[in-house]
Amino acid sequence: MIVFVSTAGHAYTHTALVEPEIPVRVALSTYSELIPAKLVPRATYVFTDMDRLSFAHLQVAAYLYRR
Repeated sequence: MIVFVSTAGHAYTHTALVEPEIPVRVALSTYSELIPAKLVPRATYVFTDMDRLSFAHLQVAAYLYRR
């Protein structure tokens, strides 16, 4: 599974990737959903919208990446 992570206000940009015709399972998530999560599914995570994150949120994204 591939999970595209974006900011909450711009999650719509990846909705076209969640199509039944695509042979790979794709999910969408936001940074605000991942931060408090105790467990996340095993998947490949694609972090997007990095240019829209503040420095503090970039640090959180780096933490999520390492986790």
